Amino acid sequence: MEKLFGIPMNDLAIWLSGLMGIILAGGFVLGLRNRVLVKLALRNLPRRKAQTLLIILGLMLGTTIIMAALGIGDSINKGIRLQALYSLGETDIRLTSPVSSRFGDNYISDDMLGNVRSHLKDEDRVDGVLPLIRENMPVISESTNRTISRAAVVGVTLDSLNGFNNGSLYKADQEEPMDITALKDGKTIINRPMANELDVDVGDRIILVSSSGRSKHEIIDIAEPVGLIAGTQSVRSSALFNVETLKRILDRQGYKMIEISVKGDYVVEGVTHSEDISEAVTNTLKVALANDDAVDKLFRILRSEEVFEALKSEFSKRQSDSSEQDGENERTDFLSELDADTPSERFIILATDQAILGAIMGLTEEIEDPVVAQNLMLAVSGLVELNVDPIKNRSLEFAEVISSVIVMFFTIFGSFSIIVGLLLIFLVFVMLAASRTTEMGIARAIGMKRRHLVQMFTYEGLVYSLGASVVGTGFGILASMLLMQMMIRAFADSDDVTFFFSVTPRSVLVAFSAGFVLTALTVGVSAFRVSKLNIVVAIRGLSQEFVSEEIPSFWQRTKTVLKWVIGPLTFGYDTWRMWRSGEGVFLRVLGLLSLFLVVPWIATLAWKLFKWVQPWLASGWPLLPVGALMTLGGFDPEKGIEGFAYDNAAMVTTGATVAIISLGLIIRRLIAYCGYREELQKRISMTFIGISLLIFFGLPFDALDGITGELEGGPEMFILSGVSLVAAVVWIVMHNADVLVWIVSKIIGRWGSLRPVIKMAIAYPISARLRTGLTLAMFSLVIFTMMIFAILTNLGNVVEDNPDKASGGFDIRGTIKSELPIDDPWAVIESQGKSLSASDFEVISAQARLPVEVLQDDGGPALYKRARIRASDEAWITNNTYQLTHWDPSYGSTSREIWASVSADPKLAIVGARVIGATDDWGPPEGDSVFRIEGIKPEERGEFGGIDITIRPPIGQGVEDALVKRTVVGVLDQFADSFENPSTDIYMHHSVLQELSDKPVPFVEYKFMLSDPSRAGEITRLLETTFIDNGMRARSIGEVISEERAQGNAFNQLFQGFMGLGLLVGVAALGVVAFRAVVERRQSVGMLRAIGYKARMVQLQLLMESGFVAVLGSLIGVGLGSLIAWNIFKSISKESPGMTFSVPISNIMLIVFITLLFSLLNTLLPARQASKITPSEALRYE
Repeated sequence: MEKLFGIPMNDLAIWLSGLMGIILAGGFVLGLRNRVLVKLALRNLPRRKAQTLLIILGLMLGTTIIMAALGIGDSINKGIRLQALYSLGETDIRLTSPVSSRFGDNYISDDMLGNVRSHLKDEDRVDGVLPLIRENMPVISESTNRTISRAAVVGVTLDSLNGFNNGSLYKADQEEPMDITALKDGKTIINRPMANELDVDVGDRIILVSSSGRSKHEIIDIAEPVGLIAGTQSVRSSALFNVETLKRILDRQGYKMIEISVKGDYVVEGVTHSEDISEAVTNTLKVALANDDAVDKLFRILRSEEVFEALKSEFSKRQSDSSEQDGENERTDFLSELDADTPSERFIILATDQAILGAIMGLTEEIEDPVVAQNLMLAVSGLVELNVDPIKNRSLEFAEVISSVIVMFFTIFGSFSIIVGLLLIFLVFVMLAASRTTEMGIARAIGMKRRHLVQMFTYEGLVYSLGASVVGTGFGILASMLLMQMMIRAFADSDDVTFFFSVTPRSVLVAFSAGFVLTALTVGVSAFRVSKLNIVVAIRGLSQEFVSEEIPSFWQRTKTVLKWVIGPLTFGYDTWRMWRSGEGVFLRVLGLLSLFLVVPWIATLAWKLFKWVQPWLASGWPLLPVGALMTLGGFDPEKGIEGFAYDNAAMVTTGATVAIISLGLIIRRLIAYCGYREELQKRISMTFIGISLLIFFGLPFDALDGITGELEGGPEMFILSGVSLVAAVVWIVMHNADVLVWIVSKIIGRWGSLRPVIKMAIAYPISARLRTGLTLAMFSLVIFTMMIFAILTNLGNVVEDNPDKASGGFDIRGTIKSELPIDDPWAVIESQGKSLSASDFEVISAQARLPVEVLQDDGGPALYKRARIRASDEAWITNNTYQLTHWDPSYGSTSREIWASVSADPKLAIVGARVIGATDDWGPPEGDSVFRIEGIKPEERGEFGGIDITIRPPIGQGVEDALVKRTVVGVLDQFADSFENPSTDIYMHHSVLQELSDKPVPFVEYKFMLSDPSRAGEITRLLETTFIDNGMRARSIGEVISEERAQGNAFNQLFQGFMGLGLLVGVAALGVVAFRAVVERRQSVGMLRAIGYKARMVQLQLLMESGFVAVLGSLIGVGLGSLIAWNIFKSISKESPGMTFSVPISNIMLIVFITLLFSLLNTLLPARQASKITPSEALRYE
């Protein structure tokens, strides 16, 4: 992977490893200066080996999760990258015709090939130009009669293989390349997937099926699927021919594409690549192959005042879209190019960029003059003579995007576990400090300074951090390896992509450094907190709660702030005075040097300013305007104050949180004025804060859109919401602990014998609020995350639950080659005699596809936009069971009646749901050149008046000046025909084909309704064999759904396995707490034994303590997880309606059961140890 959350991995590795180096170097230098502190800090590590091991295992889990996520990302990235590289071989750039094969010849002529060669003859970065033919054709084995309905058939020009390894192909067990110059007429080389599928070997013959008939070809060798013979992503079986052979078979002149190889570095065997060179040559070709007239026309139109202002406005809108911010520089450059008098090469390069083209096409909605808008579209449509596709760069970018999205998904969910891990670190040091309070108090009393305590705990923490990072990285690699095995098994039978485990040293460095840095920083914060103990209270062994922090006076705080305004000078002066008095100033000199970096100086000054206002902040009122301003600043510009609205969900959320906390503090101050005791003040104010935050973060994601506007937010909002919800509930619970104890006491009142044990088991955790609160928060976060994931992976899918909504009642869909049409499918089936018969089918229907441009007659500007006609025969129109969401009552009151009207009147049409804007936000944007009907609201289902549209073929294609009128009388349900990706489809009678096209447009899609749907799988294979002469590729709807479900389950299992790592964090937290509880309560356990507690009662009490936290955490996690999962579902269902919500009770019960079981098992060992303590041993324990 090259990026994580948009940050280059190289930068992450450098910064994180650099920060780790600074921390280690700083710790090493300080340790050398005071070795006694190092010895004091590390002496407990070998003394208590079990404790040290348990702490390292607990701290390592954050690193493990980071490493596992990066390892999975690396593996998926490499699998997709290698598939792309092997498929493309030496091909870096691909040139194709911009002409649609429906309306013209999409082959590239010899003259155009010569033009390309002439442009590249002096280009020393290009080492190969290869014209070829690549088609999908039916193939039959002469010896076995096995068939492949679609095989990738490639014809190469044998004298143009320079730069393409001279066409070198390899066998799996052969180092020497094959000699493909032997590809004479009647000979072929096939790849291994084709050999396996047809069960053929060298010397056998295969039969190609084309419009000119069948032709036989001898197999002279079998190669590995790499490069020219790799096949495609969807068609892995491939055969290689002499290009002249395919020209003769296909009766075509010219070439389907021109592939270009550029010089580059070795990547994998037989493949080189250079992203920069490929991009540079692509730009050269874009300029050379641009249509000068169209470029001039586009340039003049864009420079006009109206269009230029509209373009700036369009760019501004796209800049505000976070998904398109990466193209800001290109948009700025493009506007600058329009200041020139003539179009430059840079203008041409930018104008052919897909993002810029999308923005230009978006202008058609803004330009009021329909003639200008239409001329703009014409200029764009004729901009290039050949499409230039940097296919290798694009494929590798796709691999990067996929792996980055997966890692982001893992990281988002894993972030909760990482947060839990950080809380665990903090908790461990709180407990270590609690166990050493007396020791530290004595040390402070005999002269040890606070910074010495910080250093001691930091030294110890750095050792833990280093050990945890080493162990965590190793376990993370192992975890990612095991999780990838799930993916490998799930895709073992797929030829689309092959996954295998791979992890880069860079990812290992990032994970190790990130784990170490996070742990070390948390250790530093913990050490600072520990160092603030009161000496007297510590020596007496009392809680630090008995100490009230001394607040400096106003003038003292002001003096400190003024001192830091000129920080380096005053700090330097104080350092000089200390040096003159003979004190050590090494650390202060380092601090002084760091202040001159400005950032540490500003950060320190900001902290001092915060401490200056802190006493007032406790009253709450200063925070209220701060929170209000932050909230208003995050509003959408349309809803907020002009010039003070930044469309940021994080600002709104943070501001609202600050405002809620300030209100709680104000309430506390008011209660204090009324004279109520402090405990009641805390309970009421903190409960108010907790409940308010719970309500705020528990609201549906769009609940406040009417007030704030629709805000921009990223993954951080999901993390912030989850953590805040859990914190709010834990906050409420811990400040109402006595209520919880009272409730439990009432419940257990009937079991008198267990009552003391149960009350003690609850009372001890409740008395240690900080420790129990942290443990409860950790456990709740883990269950919360797993709960969300369990529910989201269980969301129902309408297509899976009701396939007929997508299939229209058809069981099998088949597509054929347009040049191999079927005259009468019934006759072909009857002629087979044995394998299939007409009685196997109830309906056989046919459809053709035709790209067109469409205009809504009463829809505003007279602007044609692209769409696709699905011209259907009567069998399809009258027998499909697709439901309509909108209809014209003049033609019927039910879907069936509307379809009957369309069958009877060819002037009527039905449109897909996305044509009226019922779209989702998933997948690539379609752009503004796509036809959409205005006036029908997707959410308001029911009747509407028919809408007239005008259809024409694309400019320069089809029947000249053809304009076809149709009336739209219905809108399909959004799931209807979804297997065909019907984003711009308009359904009508097939007679429209003769009106639009000047050449025959055959039916290419066939839908079959079976007499016995249970035979769909069998009949699918028989159809491909029966219609092999037509290249039919048939798919059972049931099989398609099953495959999608299987792949979805594979990813779900991968994520569930990953989330299981988070569960370990929660269990480890309970283990650490239980272990420390035994150590620090040794004397109290002895007291209990002395007053009559039996060993089993002690053991039961400790188990109940862990069980109490685990049960309470599980309840919080399940409740909050269900709430957020519901909110996510409601948000998703608006963009992708049809999903169904259900709570997987059995899965959740299993998760909770396993969690409780392991938490109790984790507590069992320390509980048994505690139960064996004798009173005499415990009471004399020091």
